[in-house]
Amino acid sequence: MRVKSVWKSWLVLVFSVALTAACGGGGGGGGGASTPTAQGSVANPVVLALNTPYQGSVDRTASYYRVPVTAGATYTVSVTGMTDDVDLMVFTSSNYSSALGCWSLKDLTADEQCSATATSTALYIMIIGSYTNAGAYFTITVTPPQPPANVAAVPGFGLATITWPTVSGAT
Repeated sequence: MRVKSVWKSWLVLVFSVALTAACGGGGGGGGGASTPTAQGSVANPVVLALNTPYQGSVDRTASYYRVPVTAGATYTVSVTGMTDDVDLMVFTSSNYSSALGCWSLKDLTADEQCSATATSTALYIMIIGSYTNAGAYFTITVTPPQPPANVAAVPGFGLATITWPTVSGAT
């Protein structure tokens, strides 16, 4: 009797595996969110636009982004709306391992933000997901520098006139 019971159990297991494979897998419970994946690579980062929020994701490794900028200007990189703990590193070099411009390593889902001065025509952003349970979703935004207050530029005939208010005590 025991042999028949073992044989029956084994047959049910084989049938279940075969049926699951034929139907395309287990399905994951239905209606749940997909698992976050890493985006971009060191060699081929995702290109971002200034002032345009980007809905990103990262697994437990890293996602890579590049944003075209003006050399010499300072940009603010913000990561908000995280579904788990990610960290932010901004580099001024495309190898993502030297020339660290700024970083933010806050706990849990606190917004990450830092400012970096570009030394070339791009900033290189790495979002690290190693402290997540299974990756995370987030929104990343790169903001350009704001013009100084009370400065006006008026174009005309290939030239520009720039005016600003007098500052007391300035030399």
